[in-house]
Amino acid sequence: LILVSPLEVCGALLALLPFTDSTYTLYAEIADLYLEAGDYEDSGLYYDLAIEINGEDDRLLYMRGTSNMLLGRYAEAMKDFAASAFPGSSYSRGVCAMALGDIKQAEVCFESSLERGEQANDARLMLAVCHLEDGEPAEAEALLEQYMAAGGAYADVAYYRAHARSMREDYAGAAEDYEAAAENGQFREESLFSAAQCR
Repeated sequence: LILVSPLEVCGALLALLPFTDSTYTLYAEIADLYLEAGDYEDSGLYYDLAIEINGEDDRLLYMRGTSNMLLGRYAEAMKDFAASAFPGSSYSRGVCAMALGDIKQAEVCFESSLERGEQANDARLMLAVCHLEDGEPAEAEALLEQYMAAGGAYADVAYYRAHARSMREDYAGAAEDYEAAAENGQFREESLFSAAQCR
């Protein structure tokens, strides 16, 4: 068995470009391999080339958006996600909106993701975080409970539920959640400090 890296496969595909009429497919495959290898700059470049040839395809826009998001180019990524109907576009757009500090836009995106049933539980968790940012602890806690009811792990939500409970002045419940968050390594120092403050 010979193991070949994604970048080596990219090299082989690039060598085929002069001999094929299907440059769009090759560009898209090369872009996917660069993305898999963690080379987001080159993956974006080849998604650009594939889009130039094939036009704005939902998958290509989503994948180019993913490359830009992973490079921290959130505004550019949001444009691609907004133009794409590919599954996960609404959720990814919400993540970018949060990174840009646009909590209201993020809420709209996560609600859309929930309505479409795409990454629904992840969207529920992120929407809860948005509600915490907006100072809406009751709404946040309800979403966190829904997240766990749908199979999400308590370890994922302990810190956030603690914060929601603290905002609602349920200090005993908040302390329990902060302690659990600390045990799970979730914002450990802050969780330990907050748990002590709630006791």
